[in-house]
Amino acid sequence: MKVYIVRHGESEGNASKVHSGWGTFPLTPKGKEQAEETGKILRPIPFDRIFVSDLVRTQETAAVLFPDRIVDFELRQDIREYNNGWLVGRSFAQMEAEYGDEYIQMRKMQDYSPLGSEKPEHFVERVRGFLTELEELGHKSEERPIHNIAVISHAGVLKCVAECVLGVSYRSSLMPTDNCSVNILEYANNRWRVLCWNYTPTLVRFAPEAE
Repeated sequence: MKVYIVRHGESEGNASKVHSGWGTFPLTPKGKEQAEETGKILRPIPFDRIFVSDLVRTQETAAVLFPDRIVDFELRQDIREYNNGWLVGRSFAQMEAEYGDEYIQMRKMQDYSPLGSEKPEHFVERVRGFLTELEELGHKSEERPIHNIAVISHAGVLKCVAECVLGVSYRSSLMPTDNCSVNILEYANNRWRVLCWNYTPTLVRFAPEAE
């Protein structure tokens, strides 16, 4: 069973360099263009299931990627971005000006729980639970074959996946996750393998990580 995890296209939160979290930021025109280009790669693949984070930017991305399969989208809360609470909409520069070194350290550690946000370990476990569900689908596929699954989600979720599958710390910058990148995992023989990471073939997709 192959799982194609795609980060959403550039959002207004990305472009404005603000904390996005669970905010309702739509895609920018560039984000829609990115999704259209990535859609050209994914549409020929016969996906058995399509899981989509229920936030606006991921739903909009999925609608561009798979315009003919919107009714098949399975919206999920457990693959939302990191929940940074009241930081949503506040710019990185604004927070640094208000909180100084304390904020700089929190951003370095990718941990805003001192400000009431979700604890990183809870975030990782949230995503781990979703991966466990996918594993169960992989086992059931012996009876009812499931070959390909699409997941439209967020940069933070991909970092959690890297920690769960590869043991790369959620706080690490070793696994980049550009907008609309395609990341392919395979689950077989009770283990995960990473087949492809951060595949961005046609566009310059760099945008600040959503935090």
